[in-house]
Amino acid sequence: MYKHLLLYAVAFISIKSSFSQGCSDAGICTTGSNTHYNKPSNDSTSTEKERGFKYVNIGLTQALGEEKTYIFTPFVEVGIQTTPHSVLSVKATANVARNSAVSKIGMGDVYIVHSTNFINKTDKHEFFLNLGGKFATNRGAFKDFHQDLPMYFQSSLGTFDFLVGFNYQFHCKLGTLSAAVGYQQPLININRNSSFSHPTIADYNAYSFNRKGDFTARLDKVFQIKKFEFGAGALYIYHIQNDEIEFDNGDIFALNGSKGHTLNITGLFKYNINDMVQIGVTGGAPVITRDVRPDGLTRKFVITPIVNFNF
Repeated sequence: MYKHLLLYAVAFISIKSSFSQGCSDAGICTTGSNTHYNKPSNDSTSTEKERGFKYVNIGLTQALGEEKTYIFTPFVEVGIQTTPHSVLSVKATANVARNSAVSKIGMGDVYIVHSTNFINKTDKHEFFLNLGGKFATNRGAFKDFHQDLPMYFQSSLGTFDFLVGFNYQFHCKLGTLSAAVGYQQPLININRNSSFSHPTIADYNAYSFNRKGDFTARLDKVFQIKKFEFGAGALYIYHIQNDEIEFDNGDIFALNGSKGHTLNITGLFKYNINDMVQIGVTGGAPVITRDVRPDGLTRKFVITPIVNFNF
């Protein structure tokens, strides 16, 4: 039984967070998304230790990207309680992308987020501030026969980003209503990918891809019946500027159409085995996408089984 639990565990961390930009996630979509499952204690009189390991999540996101490319993203996330109402989470990822012609595996980006619950004197209302960053592990320039592969084969976006989000949750007898907004801004770009597809530009002499920021808004309703939880939601993403290509002579070309709106619908199912272990699965699919998505984050669907362990 535990072998099966661990198999699905490799996928449960993103259970509430695998909602993305058609259906991708540059990072901000997951920021603070696990606070419902791994939240700091809201009992100010609790004798629970104020510091130490809070949870460990293990997951495996599965998705279908461009050109029938299957993308698998295993990850491990560790939550460390820093105060009675704050948790620091560190999430490490890997990435496997393969289709009929190419297969690539690499280390994915690393996410560090600090989440604080500012409303902690009631069981009904919670308000979280999430601050953190995304850290690139490579330049997004994996090659095949000396040619850069498109971004959907890359395991990193090649950017160091600032993440900030707010998450409000209302708890009632039937479950939880959650509303969240977030913003992600690339600060440092080390991307050196030169393989692009755009109707108005050839990719010769390209030097790097410059990704712009995102604003997100998410609304979820989760119902709880005994040990079971199920829910649905919507995730809106606005890519605030057109992405850019930089050439080796210093010229910069804006990729028109890469700015714009994305809307995903999401679903969730979860089973609470006990107070320490939960398993479940989530899914997401886009209903509205941007015209041009050069960052390689296009997903036709995302499915994430996940297991989390609370301490």
